[in-house]
Amino acid sequence: MAQQGQPPDSRTSTPPDPALVSAWQRLLDYDRISTGQKSAYQTTRSWIIILGLFTTAAAVFNTYVPFLESALRIALIIMPIATVLLMNYASQFAGSTVWLQHRASAEIIRSQIYRYRMGVGDYQGKSSRERQYILLNSIQDINRQVSNQESPPHTQIPVEKVIAAVTQKTNAPDTDDGFSLMSVDDYIQWRVRPQLDWYTQKIQNDYRNMRRERIWSLVVSGAGSILAAMGEMFAALVAVTTAMGVALNRRAELRMFGATYSIYQWAANALQDEIDEWNILPESERTEDAISTFVLRVEGIFSEEREMWRDQATQIQMSSEQAIFSSQNAPGGTSQAIRVRKYDGGVG
Repeated sequence: MAQQGQPPDSRTSTPPDPALVSAWQRLLDYDRISTGQKSAYQTTRSWIIILGLFTTAAAVFNTYVPFLESALRIALIIMPIATVLLMNYASQFAGSTVWLQHRASAEIIRSQIYRYRMGVGDYQGKSSRERQYILLNSIQDINRQVSNQESPPHTQIPVEKVIAAVTQKTNAPDTDDGFSLMSVDDYIQWRVRPQLDWYTQKIQNDYRNMRRERIWSLVVSGAGSILAAMGEMFAALVAVTTAMGVALNRRAELRMFGATYSIYQWAANALQDEIDEWNILPESERTEDAISTFVLRVEGIFSEEREMWRDQATQIQMSSEQAIFSSQNAPGGTSQAIRVRKYDGGVG
């Protein structure tokens, strides 16, 4: 077995490690399910929010625009039904936590892959066969946990496609084949720095999206306040702008804008601290134990970030889910086809 942290003499002379192939195979499958479920989750909830907004607007204008009464009454029948159908579909086929569980499980497997390739933790000091069994057992444990939850069918990706896809999924596709053992320099270049860059970019995007959503919310709220101050003749527009503000807030919650900023910021700072400490470590002290400690500390940061993200995301998604569904079922909500009564030109 190659010494810990030392790359093999050749990256292509032998077939890929079957245990690593199996690990990547499951990771790619979880990644596929997570991506698809996240898209389905956000799309269905976005349409529920949009239909709720349109239903509110239709109910308001049905009261204030008599010549559109017939068309709006039809819309007030169709849109609540469509909303209920979407809600039923969402609860059965696009659950709020399915994509979260698969994303977290994929990242757990990714961490095991890099521990395995570096030969640290449970894999340190073990024979090649023992390391393979440990990796396979860890994947089987994850499979059992995921199998206890409702999710789309898993697929068995052909080995050739796994090998081809892994090169595109690793952080350095031009140099990392995803299957070779790694030196500590490889680990920093292929695992740590790309993840640090991802955190930094994600923080910037998250902040930009959060700021944009809040500006829109302030603009809509301000418009509603101005219209309300202008008198009862604008009561219908006030009701619509209020509904728009609620819809924007629901959408921001759904996409978790600004919700995970602090988690990613903590992880990025912690990773940079570990890199800085490693860089000042003299070459003479970069022993096998020091390498193992460094890798395990970094993977520990990833693990802690993952758990904090999963807890935070689950809480936010469940809260958002409850708010969206409750608003549709509440008196005056979409499911009851909002009724707006008119008193002396105002809303009563």
